[in-house]
Amino acid sequence: KHFLNSDKYCYYITGLVEVKKGDNAGKVDERRLSGYHSTFDEVVGSYIEKHLKSLECETIEELSKEIDKLKKAVKKWKCVVEKEQ
Repeated sequence: KHFLNSDKYCYYITGLVEVKKGDNAGKVDERRLSGYHSTFDEVVGSYIEKHLKSLECETIEELSKEIDKLKKAVKKWKCVVEKEQ
């Protein structure tokens, strides 16, 4: 799950990530997955860029497949608006 967070100054994306090491290994934690940006387009671009930089592909073909998977994943994101009470 990914969450778009915002205030009157910026947007950023967080997501639920499984902790791999340490005392909390196996637990799920919410972590920031993008930079802080002033527009929606910029924050989504930041998320994509950060994800691509973390890839460890050895060939252009592997990179192309990863990019296609990332495009499909981002296109599947659905918007659920929750109002604060």
